[in-house]
Amino acid sequence: MASSFETTLFPIVQTINEYLSNYVLVILLLGVGIWYTIKTRCVQVRCFKEGWNRVFGNITLNGKKGGDGYVQFAEEYFNKLVKSETTDDMGRPATKWTNKGDKIGTYADKANQTYYKNVKLGNIYSDLGMTQKDEHATVIVNGVEATDVVVSKNNDRKISSSSANDGLVAVTD
Repeated sequence: MASSFETTLFPIVQTINEYLSNYVLVILLLGVGIWYTIKTRCVQVRCFKEGWNRVFGNITLNGKKGGDGYVQFAEEYFNKLVKSETTDDMGRPATKWTNKGDKIGTYADKANQTYYKNVKLGNIYSDLGMTQKDEHATVIVNGVEATDVVVSKNNDRKISSSSANDGLVAVTD
């Protein structure tokens, strides 16, 4: 019984849907839009400039704060925010942020490569994509810069960290 009811009702619903979505709905939407435009005295046109300025008025693309072409949220609303270059607990290059003298945090700059196991200096050379013209890479082992290492092609000398929690970081200069 339900099957014959559905087969009878389906073409009727489909025809109503076709008329509503093709003709009636478009005419109703245009009519209501024109009516509201007249009733609100063309608010879309009259208040366009005010709306534009409220949404986009404070945006600048000349980088008035950070010099990178964008004004960041913190640069705009925390005018006592200070950025300074430092190192983190592992000796990696990092950025320290303070606001009104209060420390916000120290965040490590992204290292080119980080190793958590023994590694050959030749592997660091290839991982960094170095060439013969590259002068050197700074290697930091367990928070201390390794001054006695030379990262070069085919160097089989291994460097190891003292524990599993410490990392070996190589950063190109």
